[in-house]
Amino acid sequence: MTDNNKHVAKRRKVENYELYDLLNLNERNEEDRKKLDNDAVIRVVQQKPKLAAQEYSFSLYDSCVPLIKAIMLRAPVEVIDALCCPEALSWTTRALHEALKHSASYDVIALLLEKQPNAIKEKDSRDFTILHVACYDRAPLEIVSLLLDRWPEATKEKTWIDDTPLHVACHVGVSVEVVSLLLDRYPEATKEKNRRGDTPLHVA
Repeated sequence: MTDNNKHVAKRRKVENYELYDLLNLNERNEEDRKKLDNDAVIRVVQQKPKLAAQEYSFSLYDSCVPLIKAIMLRAPVEVIDALCCPEALSWTTRALHEALKHSASYDVIALLLEKQPNAIKEKDSRDFTILHVACYDRAPLEIVSLLLDRWPEATKEKTWIDDTPLHVACHVGVSVEVVSLLLDRYPEATKEKNRRGDTPLHVA
């Protein structure tokens, strides 16, 4: 069976295609993202809530719940809220990562944190916290501030190579305002060294 046939076969396991068809757009293409019918997504989920809990193969290499795909398509907070069923919320850590990667709004980030407060403390395979990811993706000041308000101690967390959020922020070149905020919350971060012996200043 070819990869494409496997994709089709996996899609056929889904009970209903309505939500899949609405969200099956290319998130990397701006024109495609504009085709997202937000009202239709909300209407389908209201009529058939179980569809929001199903996993769909939106690509040959990945399957996810509609919440994740909607975030990747930069859907507004009303759509994200409609897709936040209990099953989908088990994906909140990835949802937050995707939201930061795809420049989601402050309201979307705040909603996800409100739905699953503990997700902010979970780490990925590189031991990145959500704050590390926010710094890496150059999130705006208001979002970094939101994350710090929800978990002030996040400034002290380290990745698998002992990078603090300030290391990451300095390495990718975030705004001066974000660096100042991180320093204000944890001044001692300037003295922290990673496994290579580098302080944040060394990696800037």
